[in-house]
Amino acid sequence: MEQAALAPSLAVIDIHSLLDTGAVVLTSRPSHEIIQYFIQLMDVILEQEYQLDLSQSLPKLLEGGNQSDFHALAAAMVPYYQRYATTFSILPRQIF
Repeated sequence: MEQAALAPSLAVIDIHSLLDTGAVVLTSRPSHEIIQYFIQLMDVILEQEYQLDLSQSLPKLLEGGNQSDFHALAAAMVPYYQRYATTFSILPRQIF
């Protein structure tokens, strides 16, 4: 879990840098306890690695509900990814 928390932490920093968000909501299917542990790990990583300035505040990580439509919400982000991403290597080779 410690290694798995690194990549989303970088994504949170990227999102926060671009949009200056106050919070990032993590939604997934695992249990409440697993998500809370994951959020704690990410909080530690963010504070240790990415706290650049005392005047800056990192976004708060929140747990979203265990929603069945989180895949649809993630798919809705594809146009933003296509517009702002520097690489398309994780997207399927298909035009949306």
